[in-house]
Parts: sequence; C-alpha cells; structure tokens
Amino acid sequence: MIKSQMIKSKKNRNKIKHLQTYLTKEKIKCAFFVNMDFNNPDSNFFYLTNFKGYGILVIDIKSAKLYVPEMEYDSAKSKVSKFVKVIKSKNLFSDVKSKINIAKNQKIGIDGSSIKLNNYKKFKKLFNCKFTDISSLLFNLRKIKTESEIKKIKKAVKITDQIFHKLFWNIKKFNTETDIEAFLTSETIKAGCELSFRPIVASGAGGATPHYKAQPKKIRKGFLVIDFGLKYNGYCSDLTRILYVGTPSKKEIENYYLVLSAQKKAIKSCVVGTKYSDVHKISVAEFGSKAKNFIHNIGHGVGIDVHEAPNVKVKKGLISGGDILEQNMVITIEPGLYFPGKYGIRIEDDLLITSRGPKVLSTVGKNLLIINY
Repeated sequence: MIKSQMIKSKKNRNKIKHLQTYLTKEKIKCAFFVNMDFNNPDSNFFYLTNFKGYGILVIDIKSAKLYVPEMEYDSAKSKVSKFVKVIKSKNLFSDVKSKINIAKNQKIGIDGSSIKLNNYKKFKKLFNCKFTDISSLLFNLRKIKTESEIKKIKKAVKITDQIFHKLFWNIKKFNTETDIEAFLTSETIKAGCELSFRPIVASGAGGATPHYKAQPKKIRKGFLVIDFGLKYNGYCSDLTRILYVGTPSKKEIENYYLVLSAQKKAIKSCVVGTKYSDVHKISVAEFGSKAKNFIHNIGHGVGIDVHEAPNVKVKKGLISGGDILEQNMVITIEPGLYFPGKYGIRIEDDLLITSRGPKVLSTVGKNLLIINY
C-alpha cells in the first residue's frame, strides 16, 4: 500500500498520478471504477472524477479515460479534471472491452468496497484475467485532503453553522422533533446542498439512542440532541449541539460540562503524529467512572462520506488499533454520555489537523442553551 506520507496534500495534487504509481508498483494493467447510481454516486468514482453521473473510469499507467453515455457527456466534460479524457459511449461495458487489450495473466484493479455484483460479473465475462481489490489504496488517499477538498468542507461547515444559528433563533416555533428535522432539511435544500445523513433530533430519553429517528411528537423536556450535517459540492459536514428544554438539574449540568471538558481535552490532543486511539483514551480518562456510559468511538474522518478514514477502532471499550493523525486530515471529535431511559449528551465538531495543531471549523457556541416553551 502507498504510505500516506507520499500523498500529503499539495496544491492541484494529481490523484490520478498517485493511482498510476500504485498500478505500476503492483503490476496491475489498469483499474476500473463504475458509477451507475445518480442518486447515490460511488464515493471513490466521484473522488477521482468529480462527476456524479453514469460512467466507467478506466485508469492505466499512462492515461485515465471516462466512458459516459452521450447524454452525460457535456456534464462530465464540465466537471472532470484535465487528467481525465471523457469519451462518449453507446454501450459502456462493450466500448471499454473494445478499447482494452488484457492478457489472461494480467491483473485488473477494481473497487471491491462498492462494485455491484452484476457489474463485477460483466467485467469477469468480458475479461478473462485476474481481478484485485484496490479499495484500500483509495481510502488511504482520501485520508489526506487536498486544498480544494478542505475549502469545500469548510464551506459545508459554514453553511451548517448558519442553519444551526437560524434554528436556535427560531427554536420556539417548533413543537415536534420532526418539525426541527423538516426545518434542517428544508434549509439545506434552500442552500443548494444535500444532507450528509438524516438529521438526528432526539429529545428526552430519545437522546440516549445515538442514532435515534425523530418522531412526530411534542419535544420532551430535558436535553435535546441535534446531530446535523450537509454536503456542499460533494463534501460533508457533521456537527452535534445540545439544547435543554426546561430547567436542568445540577447533575445534568455537571454531566453536560463533563462532556464538553472531555471534548476540549480531546481536541487539544489532536496534533500531527498522535494516534487517533489515544485521543479516544483521553476522553475516557476524563469521564472517569462514567466512561461506561461512553458507548461509541471518539470520532471518524469526514469528506466525501460523512464516515470515512481515518478511524479509531474500539471494541467493547478496548482500543484495537486505528490511524495516526496527519496534516490535512479532517476528523470529528464527538464524546458523549448516554443514560438509557433518561437522556444522552453528545457534542461534536469537525477538525482540520494542521502543522500548528487542530483547527475547529465550526463557530456554533457550546455553552448549554436553556429554553422554555
């Protein structure tokens, strides 16, 4: 696998060249990337092309060619990089076959993480050769963001901030969890963006379920967890903020600021060279005896996918590995405490790892906002 040190972000970095270097090293004739789903485009295909339409991308050691239907040609030409040649195609798979000569003992790289079984079978039928999964290379490349990618993520976070602020100013207008969910969705569409994921709006005991589904019922008293993110030009944001409906108890206030303290200490530790798993350990240590109520990882990478590398692996509370933080990674820090049947507290920010330390991208405040309906 290509070491991530080889792919640190540079202005106008040529992603295709890095992949071609890998193909040469591993003696792979070429690599295929397929997208046949306009509504849910393949992430690695988009990463290499900046195009969400139908097509097959073929990369060999000398060239990169994107085969697209005629109706997609103009759109593809306007979006792909100068390193990719766009070719009109009447039959994508047949045209790819007619242009490529591959011997039986040669290898073709495929994205084993996402290729659909029917598409894999088509390639197997067309090419009597060896197929090898190169998805790990793409995930490794995507850990380190380019200057352009960072700008898009920052913009996504900025728009998310604006929607959060608008929500807070108008919070008393909403009576149900789904009212808030609908507002977040509508504002995202108005901003010309897409949702990164379905917004989580959890009041009262619902907050104790990390991936809770908003309900069309009156917002309950207690903590109100709002986990929301959007996609700007294909790149995600992911933020979580907490409100309190009613009057919090002393213990509830203590637990909230314990989570905030755990987040602040975790963020401070996010410097180049630190193990992501060690960041998790810092939050666990801050929680002390309440660490048993911290039931998920400290965070994840953010980019084309709202959950992507780098990762920290925790199983049953035990650290089992993970990535080392590097310059120009974008990650989340999201410690939380969950009390089943009562409430949950999670505070989440997107961070850019820089040579000078971590940079929190959001400007939304984190002091506990108390509201009364």
